[in-house]
Amino acid sequence: MTICCFTRDGGGRQVTRARRVPPAAILILLALAWLATPAAGAQQPDDQLPAAAAGTASFLSSRERGQEILMLLHAFTRYQGHELQRGVRIDGPGDASDGRFELIYRFWWEPGDGITDVGFLCNGNGKVYQVQVVYTNAWLNRPFSAAGASIKFIGRQVVEHYQDRLKPWQQTVLASLIDRANAKGLLELVLEVQQGGD
Repeated sequence: MTICCFTRDGGGRQVTRARRVPPAAILILLALAWLATPAAGAQQPDDQLPAAAAGTASFLSSRERGQEILMLLHAFTRYQGHELQRGVRIDGPGDASDGRFELIYRFWWEPGDGITDVGFLCNGNGKVYQVQVVYTNAWLNRPFSAAGASIKFIGRQVVEHYQDRLKPWQQTVLASLIDRANAKGLLELVLEVQQGGD
């Protein structure tokens, strides 16, 4: 490979200087660039996160849980997998921290090459209290939009599946979420019930 350098000589004329770069030097540079690139794939929660983050990551990482989440996130799609991308500590006012953290998962789905990153906000005990979409490449099947059309059906499934585990106040909230076609709220309630929240 040859690298050309353009410079000006003392008279202002452009001078071209060419140097041959040995193939071994190019390979070494490419190898160093490859080694400096962070590896893709599933990650464990950051060491600076509370110990509860590992348990929550385990709870959220199962294939079945991913399929349930995707049913409400992007209804009428096929689950293709999900994995933890990163964990982030959430600081309180000032520099105080009450142990809250966010686990960000990437979901892959079809049709197409659907990708949606979801942040699960958790308290210091690892209980999910809020879900937020961080990124999606969807432009037709926006997160939580298609589920709104089928929420009555999905809501009935949730009631049937968790009937014995729902507290009276959760049943009231569930009925309200179904009436308002609130798929995001329904997902947050389902995760709370699955985690045994009060």
